[in-house]
Amino acid sequence: MQSCGSVGDEKDSWLKAIQKDSISMWHNVRISNSDSIKNTESDIKDKYYVRSIPRKILIDRNGIIVGNWIGTSEEIEREVAEKREEMVNK
Repeated sequence: MQSCGSVGDEKDSWLKAIQKDSISMWHNVRISNSDSIKNTESDIKDKYYVRSIPRKILIDRNGIIVGNWIGTSEEIEREVAEKREEMVNK
């Protein structure tokens, strides 16, 4: 994500993008390279090895990764929806 000025501006831009892209149903995690935002060892990017954006990681209730997709396409969206539905119906 490009720096938008202050940390507050960056967060506002991020939140607006979530709404614009209609992805608020997902748990969205902000990863920043900004010097103003310090990432820690417990960050989700380290815990789940997020190195590419966009990335979708489907995690079950026990914290186990059950799906991992890089990029975006109709095929990926279909696979995510199918896997999510499968998990809900277990």
